[in-house]
Amino acid sequence: MSFTVKNVLDDTRPLVNDIEAETWSDQIFFQYINECVRLIYAEHPECRVETAGTLKAYTAITAVGNTIGLDDVYRQAVVEYLAYRFHDADAGDTRDKSRAAEHLQRFNTLLGAS
Repeated sequence: MSFTVKNVLDDTRPLVNDIEAETWSDQIFFQYINECVRLIYAEHPECRVETAGTLKAYTAITAVGNTIGLDDVYRQAVVEYLAYRFHDADAGDTRDKSRAAEHLQRFNTLLGAS
């Protein structure tokens, strides 16, 4: 199974209170989705192995309709990573620093040991 960029954005935008995309455009989220997928591929290379034993090629996210090359088990981790990056980008406020840290911790917990 896999999931789309739209699935992730639909889960992330309410979490960061940016439903109308007034703070971050989809393109900014694409950058961090790509970063997250590369990070997961590096930390958990087993997630790249296809049923036939070949490796999935990394494909950059460029549109909302793109499929993210990860199993569904990683979907919430990607959402948490995006929430972390969103709050970390605006970490001038102590609350945002705290929120960023919470989302990073959830991301790391969801990924577990590599």
